[in-house]
Amino acid sequence: MNRATYPIMYWFGPSAMDEKSANMIAEAGFTRIPIEGRNKEENIKIIELCAAAGIEAMVADRRISEAIRDFKNCEPILAQVVGDYAGFKNVKAYYITDEPSCNDFEALGNVCATLTRLDPGREAYINLFPNYASAEQLGAESYKKHIDLYVDIVKPSIISYDHYHFVGRNLENKADAAKSERERLICEAAWNTEQRAGFFDNIETIRKKSLETGIDFMVIVLLVEHGPYRNLSEAEIRWEVFQSLAYGSSRISYFTYGTPAYEENWRYTNGMVDTNGEPTRHYYDVMRINKDLKIVGAQLAGKKSEAVYHIGEETDTSIKYYDPKENMVGIGDIKVTGALTLGFFEGGEIMLANKDYISLNKVDITVNPDQNVFVFDKAAGQWYRLIKSAGACTLSLMPGDGELIKIL
Repeated sequence: MNRATYPIMYWFGPSAMDEKSANMIAEAGFTRIPIEGRNKEENIKIIELCAAAGIEAMVADRRISEAIRDFKNCEPILAQVVGDYAGFKNVKAYYITDEPSCNDFEALGNVCATLTRLDPGREAYINLFPNYASAEQLGAESYKKHIDLYVDIVKPSIISYDHYHFVGRNLENKADAAKSERERLICEAAWNTEQRAGFFDNIETIRKKSLETGIDFMVIVLLVEHGPYRNLSEAEIRWEVFQSLAYGSSRISYFTYGTPAYEENWRYTNGMVDTNGEPTRHYYDVMRINKDLKIVGAQLAGKKSEAVYHIGEETDTSIKYYDPKENMVGIGDIKVTGALTLGFFEGGEIMLANKDYISLNKVDITVNPDQNVFVFDKAAGQWYRLIKSAGACTLSLMPGDGELIKIL
């Protein structure tokens, strides 16, 4: 991964990709996108459009699915795929599959290993279930076991998963309208609760596995309104992004950029662009978020997540509450008007992420007498010193937002 750039992705693009669409995607701050053409020729056309707009590509080629089905004899198929895209420098990854069961891991491991051997400069990409998936979906008795087996058998270059936190859309359960058993199970998991916990438990499970193995991880966050998932505000989208960043996510992806066509069981609406490719409010929301994310993410790129703490009550069981007695990097005490996540990084940077996506959070930080608090300006990309009064510095966090600080 190019450490000078923080990778920002999405799943499901505009209904038609042309020069205008590619430029809009680049202007919104995306650095890598899935190529979802119907065939090789259409993929190549889109890859070339992306290259002209300065966007990296992740190729979804239907022949890879064929290779998975015949994974013991997959090399000739994959060699053909690799040969067809060999000349395109902006192709950085191959899409393999989404949300597999443990029962699929042997086949996926063989396909990923073969692709890596044939084309070592490109990534074999798989996305995993969230922790609210059922044991039947996971193919394992627990989520941790599912993740452990995935890493042990598939040996991925990135651990990617999706977790959609914000439910509450007022629609009746449409799980029975699903077109397949797999879709029915996904629908049932989505409709399982009206107030979903587990966002922090999920990301902590993945973070621990990432630290244990040295494999970077990526969170796919909710954007498009669908099924039980409500239409998000900009502050709620920021909340997803900056909470993920505080935990050390080395990439962010959004579901979705385009607005999928109407489906009875999901009823998609309010993607970043509508079904005609025209920008919605979310396009401008995410453009503003990505502008900040690129700058802060690049500042943290390659730096190990050393600890994550919370201030304020939380239902998830994996969290650790901040104790000022630990006196990390010179902090004596932190007082807040709302709830806060603190992500501590190698090199001394600390991500403060506001857990309140409705109200501003005032943070008072007490430091040692010979130390100062510096804040990373997201607009300028530079550090500036906060004024200290009576040994404390005050910083205000906008709803759902995050700020990067360091104590010197």
